[in-house]
Amino acid sequence: MGGLLTGETKLHFISDGRPSKNVSTNPASCSKKQTPVGLIVKNRGLVVLKKLVICSAIFASFQAHACNVSYSTSSNVISNALSTNGFDFANYDVVCEKLNRANAALEITGQATVLHGKSIAWASVSLKDRNTSVFTDEFAGSNTVANPEPSMDTANNLVNQAINGAIERLGIDQAIQSLNENRRKAKAAYSRG
Repeated sequence: MGGLLTGETKLHFISDGRPSKNVSTNPASCSKKQTPVGLIVKNRGLVVLKKLVICSAIFASFQAHACNVSYSTSSNVISNALSTNGFDFANYDVVCEKLNRANAALEITGQATVLHGKSIAWASVSLKDRNTSVFTDEFAGSNTVANPEPSMDTANNLVNQAINGAIERLGIDQAIQSLNENRRKAKAAYSRG
């Protein structure tokens, strides 16, 4: 027998998917403390819980970025921007999987400022090995974003846009190849001793 926890009510299901006799499927008969899981709809012998499907879809949307991109930076501006807004670049999952398979992390530099009456943020992104100091700056991506409103708040708000644009300009496959070549060179240099 399986179970589903909703609010304060635990609904039990018999192995064929039907609710056990002590569970009402009528939303009107539930008390205020019980949350009905949904109407049971039979379709060709299959039992479908309508709200369960909706909840699963909502959960899946929260899990859109189940893969985590590793990065390092020495910039407080970059750290603050990413801790507040995270990443939002195109092909996030594809890039993330490639980085994880290559045991690589993003090395992000950048800054925000007001210059000549404009808010400006820039970022540059390259790759590094997650566990060593081996890196590559070949095929790096960079991006600059400007806004005519001259304020540091505006400039700081542009940082994520600059980071995400720089990642989108990163030649990820070529950068991983370059990182792997630098790993081989470092290994050869340290194994001579």
